[in-house]
Amino acid sequence: NVLYLEDIYRVNKLIENGDIRTIKVKDIERYISRGMKFIESMEKLFERLEIKKKKGIIKKSHDKMMKIAINVLKSFNIKAKNDKDVVRKLNSLVKKGYITPLYVEFIKHILDMKNEIDKGNMKFLSEKDIYNSRMYVKTLESLSEMIKNEKK
Repeated sequence: NVLYLEDIYRVNKLIENGDIRTIKVKDIERYISRGMKFIESMEKLFERLEIKKKKGIIKKSHDKMMKIAINVLKSFNIKAKNDKDVVRKLNSLVKKGYITPLYVEFIKHILDMKNEIDKGNMKFLSEKDIYNSRMYVKTLESLSEMIKNEKK
């Protein structure tokens, strides 16, 4: 499809320079068709890049969030095996009054988003949630600092 664009550009320059003075309708239609195909392929490329970017945001948010959560658990001398175990053990800290339920809700929300992208269900995730996942991580960082300071 890049060749189509190069061909259109070449013909355009020939017309601008006066090297081509007339052009057949058939050729114009072919160039329009090629131009439309090029635009379609660029739209698909941008869509794939946007999906990749969103997946990266969620994965990075998940990884940071899990690191923070594991560090919070460590400050209580608790170890976790996996994501579900982290949530379960954090819930036990909520029940004991050591951490706020909001902390666990943020973690569950990011885990849900990551699970959806792992299943290939990007369509079910809102733009707002994807980009807010960064804010959730920042909030978790602040909460974990408060927890660490209270533990001292």
